[in-house]
Amino acid sequence: MQEKIQDKEREIKIITENYTTRLENLQRTKSEEVEKLQGIIDDQSSLINSYERMLEKEKLEAQEKINAVLEQNSDFKDEIFDLTTKNSYLNTKLQECQEELINIQNEIKNTFVSEEEKRVNLVDRLETLEKENAAKEV
Repeated sequence: MQEKIQDKEREIKIITENYTTRLENLQRTKSEEVEKLQGIIDDQSSLINSYERMLEKEKLEAQEKINAVLEQNSDFKDEIFDLTTKNSYLNTKLQECQEELINIQNEIKNTFVSEEEKRVNLVDRLETLEKENAAKEV
């Protein structure tokens, strides 16, 4: 009987350790994904700013070549539009990842509560069995 109790305690400990490890790994993974996406978004924003500054400089320095500058300006605007579109897409993805992270955290919290309830039930059952065992010994 004591051995069964120890087995249950070990099982509870293993389940708790596994759950904690999975939780930490999942949180670390999702945090890394969010950081990677944020880095990509920051890089894209930096590129957009660089292109805008470059565009202004070229306009001032090449006034006598207005036609060439206007053509280049059009190309830059297209690139900026593409980068802005990508940036918007990445912002949306980041928001989705953040929402998914929140959902996962809630799911983990709910799982933890469920596991905790199971653990409490096992502890209650263990106490009942110990009382029954003690009553039998008397």
